[in-house]
Amino acid sequence: MHIIDNFLPQPLFNELVAKVENENFPWFYADYVSSETDAVDFYFIHTLYYEYQYKPNSNMFSMLEPVLNLIQPKAIIRSRVLSYIGKNDLVEHGKHVDFEWPHQTCILYLNTNNGFTRLENDEKVMSIANRAFFSDGSLIHNSTNCTDAKRRLVLTLNYF
Repeated sequence: MHIIDNFLPQPLFNELVAKVENENFPWFYADYVSSETDAVDFYFIHTLYYEYQYKPNSNMFSMLEPVLNLIQPKAIIRSRVLSYIGKNDLVEHGKHVDFEWPHQTCILYLNTNNGFTRLENDEKVMSIANRAFFSDGSLIHNSTNCTDAKRRLVLTLNYF
């Protein structure tokens, strides 16, 4: 596990965030975050790439290029942009693994807020704009919403 602050050059990061924050960005409602049995919160999602199609899932896939250029993955499993709605109460979503087999995960935080990613050892990785968090996606973790912003925005990439 490691963290890189100021992961993307600022102009590239600003361009990426501007695309996600654009009112025409296509968001899709998801009724639960981690599992149907833990439906304590909803969120909005945009899947850029999903392994079972073996091709981009979205015409917004090119927004991922700056991240891919830095990471240089051998193969992409999945990539999504997530929007957790800000609320009065901080909600910790259910613990989960991204996929059951060892692989790499990069979470790029797109805005700064009081939301976080909690790891199995109880360590928190705070949502700070342009912070990239790398870990094994088969390790247990969970996400949160936020209470100090309209939404918590993250880009996730699962890869080999």
